[in-house]
Amino acid sequence: MKPTNQPTNQPTNQPTNQPTNQPHRILWIDCAKVIGIWLVALGHLHTNNNITIFIYSFHMPLFFFISGCLEKNRTFKEILKNGINGLIIPYLILYSLSFLGWVPSRLLWHKELFENTSWVNVLILKPLVGMLFGVGYNTKYSTMMNIPLWFLVGMFFVKIIHKFLILISKNNIKIYAMFNILIILLVVVLKQLKIDLLFSIDSAFLAFPFFAIGYLIHTTNLKTICNVLLCKKLVYKAVVIIIAFFMIILMCKLNGYIDINAFNYGNNILLFYVTGVIGIIMVVVISSFYIKELSFFRIISNGTIFILAFHGYASAPIVRVLGMYAEQLPVYIAIPISIVSTIIMVLPIIIIKKYFPIILGGRK
Repeated sequence: MKPTNQPTNQPTNQPTNQPTNQPHRILWIDCAKVIGIWLVALGHLHTNNNITIFIYSFHMPLFFFISGCLEKNRTFKEILKNGINGLIIPYLILYSLSFLGWVPSRLLWHKELFENTSWVNVLILKPLVGMLFGVGYNTKYSTMMNIPLWFLVGMFFVKIIHKFLILISKNNIKIYAMFNILIILLVVVLKQLKIDLLFSIDSAFLAFPFFAIGYLIHTTNLKTICNVLLCKKLVYKAVVIIIAFFMIILMCKLNGYIDINAFNYGNNILLFYVTGVIGIIMVVVISSFYIKELSFFRIISNGTIFILAFHGYASAPIVRVLGMYAEQLPVYIAIPISIVSTIIMVLPIIIIKKYFPIILGGRK
């Protein structure tokens, strides 16, 4: 079935679970983004290996899925323009702003970095190359000052890949879906050959099927899946959440640690995708309980890329005050720290949205 020609964010006949005074909001998506970004903040504390593995198994797949659900029918030119304005420019700005906090931290607490090289190389050249490489890890020639920002670069290429497949499949959804199998095979080949692609393109390939699932649900009869997940039967929802939770735990034990950023899908790529989908289902069902819009949630949802970039800057001082390393934090301490580091981003997001919307890519 061909995608609709109307670029709406709301699939036809899909339950909106939203108030009539805000018809443009899809409340379960707002809630899912809030849950997702909180999991990012918690996962980056690395408080417990099993919890980290659990979170990493689905938190980034969730964001790619949501983006697929919201993808509009645009021309290739519009995709490029939207991607540059909404992803690449915010990436460059947020990365540059990171410099203000990153440099003092290196000068105060990481003096070992300057033992065998010049400060120009450590503080300017390698971070600049890191920005140009656009990958979420350091290399021999580069330093990524703000690792989570790889997501913006990866998402840009996910959208490019998506539009390319739509064009060559001529809007044939079955062909589009089949291309995802080829992409998965390509990921396996790249992994086996140990090929790392710059600009997070390899991570974009790995994450793309989650984006495609969201897009297919948005544009085909698969949207009935969302109708089922968003139903109002409390018992049904509880059963789905519990089963999904324990299935993720089991599959994490089988597949091990995964990290889309590091182009790591664990022991088995099929388990990687299955676990990611189950995690997405779990979050979607949990998010369906959110039926009355809260401005607090809306702000966080709109500012997820800012939280993505700076939650670490918010949590690090708290951890240092406690005199601990993130890896030493008990879960009962890590959870409130991650919540606080997310909440304190609300005021900056409000200010940025009002005076510097370009930083958030013009998100409303």
